[in-house]
Amino acid sequence: MELVLKTSDSSKAKGSNPFPPPDCLTADTPYPLSGIQTEKRMVSLMLRAAVYGYGNIGRFTLEALLPAPTFFRCLGVVSRSLPAGSLGDIPVVRSIEELSGVDVAVLCSPSRAVPDLAAGLLSKGICTVDSFDIHTEVWDVRQRLMR
Repeated sequence: MELVLKTSDSSKAKGSNPFPPPDCLTADTPYPLSGIQTEKRMVSLMLRAAVYGYGNIGRFTLEALLPAPTFFRCLGVVSRSLPAGSLGDIPVVRSIEELSGVDVAVLCSPSRAVPDLAAGLLSKGICTVDSFDIHTEVWDVRQRLMR
């Protein structure tokens, strides 16, 4: 099924928001995002997420993702030390390549590791979310990742 993106001429006005609200998407217009589910006229985008790291931040990130199945499907946790099977039905893997179809990786690793992890994942086409908090380096890291 192809999805349709409907826009009005006013959305093309200079300075207006080029991203329409979700109710502008219907089952009749092409729309290039994965994980789209349709119901009559409304479209729901479900992100396929991986939690990268399982310390305190990773544990609480997973806790936040699981009760939101309308928006997120947790494909698994990437961890060097967590034993396989320790999270029940949620796969625990050593490498993100072991999970297929990841849209976004939530980086729950120490801040010093985030820039290199993000660069590697972005080069594979996986979006990232992180809590990089070395404030004196934020601008430089952002510039590096935007290249």
